[in-house]
Amino acid sequence: MVHCLPSVPDHLPADRAGGGRAGLDRNGPHPGALRGHPTDRTFSVAYLEYSSLYQLLRGTNKHLWFLMDPLEDDPGRSQTDYKSHYEQTLIAALLFPEVDSYEVMPWPERVYGHIPADYAIEINSVIAALQDMHNQPNPGGNALANADIGVFVSDSMQWQRESPAVSDFDGFYGMTLPLLQRGIPVQAVSLDRAARTGLPQTLQNAAALLRLPETARVPDAGCACRWVRQGGRLLFFGGSDPYNGVGDSLVAQANLDAPQSDLWSQLGIKVGGPAIHASFPDRRYQPLSVAAQRGWR
Repeated sequence: MVHCLPSVPDHLPADRAGGGRAGLDRNGPHPGALRGHPTDRTFSVAYLEYSSLYQLLRGTNKHLWFLMDPLEDDPGRSQTDYKSHYEQTLIAALLFPEVDSYEVMPWPERVYGHIPADYAIEINSVIAALQDMHNQPNPGGNALANADIGVFVSDSMQWQRESPAVSDFDGFYGMTLPLLQRGIPVQAVSLDRAARTGLPQTLQNAAALLRLPETARVPDAGCACRWVRQGGRLLFFGGSDPYNGVGDSLVAQANLDAPQSDLWSQLGIKVGGPAIHASFPDRRYQPLSVAAQRGWR
């Protein structure tokens, strides 16, 4: 992985103003849709992307930059739409004050001359503030201050490229978005890095880590087992997958029936008997108001 290369001191991952627009159901029939309906979760998806990048490099000597792109390449969007998504992405990035370096504009000629004057003034003001961010004290607003819930992410979440079970991020968003909508600063924790270096220090005393079967593709459950033995609470969501039967997969090479089998074995949990299927009513939950979120905290 790139973050493991000692000759690469800086990392500039891309998260653009419209990145959250297509973050949901990218492989489905309605890109950017939730339950088949167009939806917009730009702030939440941008927050999760920044969280995953931050957690990937946390505790290393790598210098992390966040990208701030005020304009998309889609000519069919209005200037109001561009501005709204830029502001949501900006706010999500500022919730990680330990990152104080930003690429404020990849291509200036692509922006200036193509936006109205009032938007240009706002962008210039934001750029001036971001350029001085490293000189500012940390007044709070840190998304990590009370981050006691994490969800594992890993490269293996994208490994299944063909039928019968193409990879998507539905399960990940299904666990994280409801928490964010209620003001809970859930973190996206890299399982790939945790398997090598352990969990980030601030999550050592976290209340829970949530794990999907897609993040268990590599049969290495050691870090999760250590977490549980030290008193952590691990919630596992998921079940069977058609790819478990692929003969040359890493799971099959390890003589496992499923990726999570290694986890159960190391934890001494005996799993067997008939499967139990449960269903729940389809409920539409609304995010809490700001006042309610403060009361919740």
